[in-house]
Amino acid sequence: MRMRNKAGLRSGDIRVGCEGSRYFVFSLCLLLTGIALAQSGEKGLGEEFVYPATLDAMGLVRTESYFKRLALLRKASNNLSSDQITALREFLCYSVDEAGLNNECLHAFKNEIANILLNQKMLPDGIVGQFIEMAEEERQGSVWRDYCVQHLGGVMSRLSDADREQCAEFFFKKTKVFDAGIAGTALIALSLNVDTQEIEKRSLAERAYEVAIDEEMDMPSRITAIQIAASHRSEKILSLARQLVDSSGNINLRASSLAALGSLGTDADLLLLEKYVNSGRYRLRTAACAALKRLETRLLMKKNNFNDTVSSASGLRT
Repeated sequence: MRMRNKAGLRSGDIRVGCEGSRYFVFSLCLLLTGIALAQSGEKGLGEEFVYPATLDAMGLVRTESYFKRLALLRKASNNLSSDQITALREFLCYSVDEAGLNNECLHAFKNEIANILLNQKMLPDGIVGQFIEMAEEERQGSVWRDYCVQHLGGVMSRLSDADREQCAEFFFKKTKVFDAGIAGTALIALSLNVDTQEIEKRSLAERAYEVAIDEEMDMPSRITAIQIAASHRSEKILSLARQLVDSSGNINLRASSLAALGSLGTDADLLLLEKYVNSGRYRLRTAACAALKRLETRLLMKKNNFNDTVSSASGLRT
């Protein structure tokens, strides 16, 4: 179960731009089940999770069903007691065996906990350090480590100067990690917080280009990197995209490159895009159609703006 943030973004998606809010969405079935259980009159979270470090709390976690626990969890407020916060933070470190849940349920449950903790009126002390530690810990698995990076990107604007600087350094570090799309996720986190004191657009665009061109990097991260670089107007990525489109490489990488041409291309790229509009490969054909429409719209707007400027200048001379 790989979750997306609210904007529908995750490493490897083909899209231009990283607008939108952060965090993740659950399946409709899971959501409806949780709501139904939450309304069924069960006791609230605070009455169940009081002593997180005790075997009693561990036993409770093991004996409650996943859906019942999810319903109880969703009754949590954004003003938890210190005991409740401690309990939830401890749960984030639990393994499959400790939590008594399979991997998919555990990731979903931890994600829900993370949303609650990071939506508190006052962020818990040390929460940034905890998420960074979890993202670095191998035993957490690549899925949860990826989630930790996403969550930190979503909360960065609420942090202190010192914590923001720590996050920025951490994100740039993770863009160099060969680990199941995490480099791409780190690029998304950086892009969501670009032009802050800690993250400069030019540095981000350059780093995204470096990830995109690195043939040793995992493919989802390279696909994401092309889009991040394109969204920040990297001239280098335009040249790379032209090469990748006509290569015999990964089809999703080529589709991502077509999208980049739609965002950054010039008149010279129209023929290349038109060539792939009739491709026998569905993914390339749909990407080329969307890119061609986007490029033609951009070129038309540019022409109209130029004509308006000329007309204005002529009016001033008369």
